[in-house]
Order: sequence, then structure tokens, then C-alpha cells
Amino acid sequence: MTMKSFNTVMGGILGASLLLGATACSDDHFDIRPAEASAAHTIWENIESNPKLSSLATILKRVKVYRQETDKNAAQNYADLLNQPQTFTFWAPQDGTYDAQAVLNQLDEVDSLRAHGKTEQANKLEYTVGQQFVQNHLARFNYESNMGAQDVRLLNGKLIEYNAGAGIFNGVALNADFKNVPSSNGTMHVIEGRSPFAYSVFDYFKTADQFSKIYETLSDSLVDKDTFSPELSIQGSMNENGEMVYVDSVFVNSNALLQASGASIKNEDSLYVTLAPTNAGWDDAMKKVGALYKYARKYKTNYDKESASVFKSDYALNADSLKDYNTKLDLISSMFFSPGYFSKEFNRADSAGIINYVMNADSLQSTSMKYLYNPTPGAVNPMLANVTPIKSSNGYILPFDEYTIDPAYYYQSKEEIDMYYPHNVGYNSNSVVTGGSPFTLVEGTNRDTTDHIVGSVEDNNYRFFQAAGQMKLYVPLRGVMSGAYRVRVELLPNRINTAFKTFDQTTGEELVARGYHKFRASVHSDEFTKIVSGGNNKDFVVDQDSVQTVTLFEKVTFDKCYYNLPTGVESFPVLVFEITRSMLNDMQKFNDAHKVDMITGLSIGKIYLDPVRE
Repeated sequence: MTMKSFNTVMGGILGASLLLGATACSDDHFDIRPAEASAAHTIWENIESNPKLSSLATILKRVKVYRQETDKNAAQNYADLLNQPQTFTFWAPQDGTYDAQAVLNQLDEVDSLRAHGKTEQANKLEYTVGQQFVQNHLARFNYESNMGAQDVRLLNGKLIEYNAGAGIFNGVALNADFKNVPSSNGTMHVIEGRSPFAYSVFDYFKTADQFSKIYETLSDSLVDKDTFSPELSIQGSMNENGEMVYVDSVFVNSNALLQASGASIKNEDSLYVTLAPTNAGWDDAMKKVGALYKYARKYKTNYDKESASVFKSDYALNADSLKDYNTKLDLISSMFFSPGYFSKEFNRADSAGIINYVMNADSLQSTSMKYLYNPTPGAVNPMLANVTPIKSSNGYILPFDEYTIDPAYYYQSKEEIDMYYPHNVGYNSNSVVTGGSPFTLVEGTNRDTTDHIVGSVEDNNYRFFQAAGQMKLYVPLRGVMSGAYRVRVELLPNRINTAFKTFDQTTGEELVARGYHKFRASVHSDEFTKIVSGGNNKDFVVDQDSVQTVTLFEKVTFDKCYYNLPTGVESFPVLVFEITRSMLNDMQKFNDAHKVDMITGLSIGKIYLDPVRE
């Protein structure tokens, strides 16, 4: 898969001579205005007139205002914005108290990229400068210096603390001489340093070198798309071809991987714990998770549950591409955990409590509804034990230099196949009872409460498959991955239903054929002639005195993945239950001996597929 990468922290090579207007002038334009005079001027005019803010003024004139990263028609700069009759508060970093040249170098790089035709990269870098520098000092509404501690929502969405009484903005001291400069469109405060940018989870992915492989995956053009929105765009007029020409075209960004995750990691009001492999751990993660996505180049498809052919055609698959995409989809979409899904409530500020919960929980539900199980319930999860969290503005990142998460404990899920529902019932070779009959046991009606049969099934629901002759029942095992599973079945004695009881014609006592109700089980691939590893034929006896969950196979290993196949491709291995001719003959001997006609067949509640965890 082709990746596009972008480094948001680029350096330039030009010197300090490019700091336009960096020296103070003696004319009135640069005179520092007294408070009463400043109120008649905009924030921009008050910045421009202050010789201690000359570097800031240069930056504001060079950075355009982007509503979002995908804007293509940004024209207004921040000097223009701060000159408008809106209400802002700007905390202006004073020259000499921060590295203004680093910001100017980034803007030089923007110009260089644009000059070389790399417009998209230039726009993204300029957007980043606006987000991380300009908007990190800018807020809507008026925040003066005569109040105590308060939370301020900056224009970039970051929530920071402004303690006006103590003269502190986001940890940076206000200049005592210029801490409250009233302006016609708000207030300006001069601060002695740069407001530190609080990186969100997404910001870390985008800017931190150690997560560049994650960002490359997120920014791939196959998953990250900009779509033109005519509803949000401003219409102009029709051209000569009758096509609408838009004055301002708005594009909406969507990311398939983040949408699949269910996590809004760009949202500052959210809170997430993120399990993220660093670049050092990415290849390890792809290898371990990818082991569950071993797609074959050919699958049997077009399932026909009413025909003995089972599958009617072949489907050729681009196995490598599908493995790569689905591995990345599963890996990234399952990274995020929200405290909203935890079994107890936490204060957002309780870092220790949140991290401790994650480290010790018996299971964790991700925002994509997958469950991470702890191999040592009641103790620290060994898969997370040696990971040191990184604090972000909207949560915590647990970086993995070595990917210690066992996919069987996370990505390979437990499966339940409820035989009561027709979708889960496959082809039955006995034409008399194709599909079987679903039953709901009702105490005192079709379940005799005096028979002392032990156990029950969920909602009393099960399905009965009658064998009037030799029978093969095929159960589709949909969505299994290329991993190992333990296969279990919930079996009921047929006699649990009063309709299937058989009585001695002389004594009237119930006849119970213990040891005669038998079946054979096996697991086949989609090719059907091939038995899956560990899924060899085995004979079983149905207990006549209890509802039992029986292990059919301790470890069945599927050599190819059936999970998340392309749309319209239905293929799967099958679990086969078989009542053979010899089993029927044995039952017939019992019937002949007692002069009865006992019903044969299988009563099944559920099939369970449990990941085998080494």
C-alpha cells in the first residue's frame, strides 16, 4: 500500500535577516499606545505598533487562516482576522522570550514547498503553524486581567488555564507592563514566552517521529479522503456550460480507519487511553496481528444451503493486499479505550486512577467494541506491565516498542452460534427435516419438570434435527480468522421435550436409550473435501440425563482467514454433525428389542468457538 508521509516540524535555513520589520522605528506607527489610546484600535493595530512584538507581527502577516486542514482557498491572514470587528483575546508572546525564528523557518519552508509545486504539503504545514502557534494564543470573546483562575477555550480547541490574578497564561507569565491592552475588538495581553502546545492523541501521531508509521497509515489516500461539500460551499454563478462556480469551495475530511475505531481522537473534549506501537514496534505488531489475516488466493463461494454441493463457484482474491489493509484496519481501529466504557467512573484529571484501571482490568472494551482480556485476572496485565504512559491533551498513549499484546487475547474474538436462528443452520442432507425445527421449551408444557433432566439453555431455545435416515448437518463457521479455536457444542437430550419421550407399552415407564444416541463431528474447509487441522472425525454420545456443553475439538487451526472478506464474497469452513448408518442400526436394534420407534436426531442449543490462548 502506498503511503504518503508529511513532517509537520520542518526547518528552514534562512537567517535572521528575513525577520521583516524586526527593528523598532521612531515614527508614530511603532509608538507604544497608552491604554486609553489602544482602545480605539484593533488588536492587530496594537500588535503592529508595539516594537516588542515585531516578530509576532511578521508571523501573523505570513500565516493564512484555514478553517480546516483541507482548505484549498485560504486567503485571509491572521493580521486581517485580528483587524476585524469581532471579539478576540490575544496573548502575544514578546520578542526575545521564545524562538520566533523557528516559526519563521517553518514559514520559509511553506514558501519553498509552494514554489516547488508542493501545494498540498505547503498548506498542511501552514495550517499546522496556525494551529500550534497562532491559535494557541488566541481565543474568542474578551478575557481581561482582573479575574482569577478560569478555563479558556482557545481557537484551536485546546482548553487551558488562565489565572489573570496570578498573571499566568497556560503556565507563561504575563508582562506586567502590557498585561491588559484594551482594543476595539477585544483585549491583548503580552506574555513572556510561547504558550506550550498541548498535543492530542492525533497530534502525537502526526508530529512525533516515533509514531510516523501510524500517521502514514492514517494519512494514506485510500483511507483519508477530502470530499467536496456543495452544501457548505458558497455558490457564485453558472458558467457557460451550465455548471455552478463556487466562490468558496469547502471540502469535508473523512478517515475510514478512525471512523471504524469509533474514537474522535482530534476532539479535545474526549478522553482516550491509546495502545499504540511506536515505529520500533509497528512491524512486530503487523506481523503478530497479521498472522490472523492469512488470506488464500482462492475461496469457494456462492453458498447454497439447500444443495449438497454447498458452494457453487470459485473466487480469486488479492490475498496480500487484503491482508495488509485488514491488519492495519484491525490494529488501528482497536487502539482506543474510553473511560466511558469502564466499569467504574473516573474524574478526567485522575491520571493515576485511569492508568491503574487499564493496567489491572480483567477485560477492556475498546471504542470499536473489541475486548482485550487479561491473561492474569486480578493482577497486572503482563501485556501492559512495562509500558510507560505519555500524557496528551485528550488522554494517554501507551507506546509499545515491542508489541506485547497477544492477538488471541484481543483481535481473535469468542464466537457463539445460536442454532435457534435459521441463518446459522446449514444444509441438512436428510430431505425430510432440512433446516430442523426450532423449539422453545416451556416448563410444564413441552418440558416435563418431573424427568429430572439437569440443566437448561438460554431462553429455553434450541433446534432439533431429526434423522429419519443417515444425516449430515453442516454448520457455517462464519468470520473465523487464521488462528486456533476450541470448538464446543451445547447438547440437549431429545427426551427433554415431552413430544420425544418413548414409553414401555407394557409398564408405561419411560424408555431411556442411554449410550445409543451417537453422532460424529468434523471440521472442513470451504473446499469441503479438506478436513481442517485438528478437526478430524470423532464419535460422541449424547448424555440422556443432562444438558451438557461438550468439547468437540480442543484445537482446530484454520490455515486461512474468512474474516472481513470483500463485500459479496461469502465463504466459510463448516462444522459437520453426522449420524451414520451404523449408528442408526444400533438404535434400530434397541427399538426392535423394546418394540418401540424411538425418534433419533440431534438437539443443539449453541456452538462455541473459543480462541486458543497459549
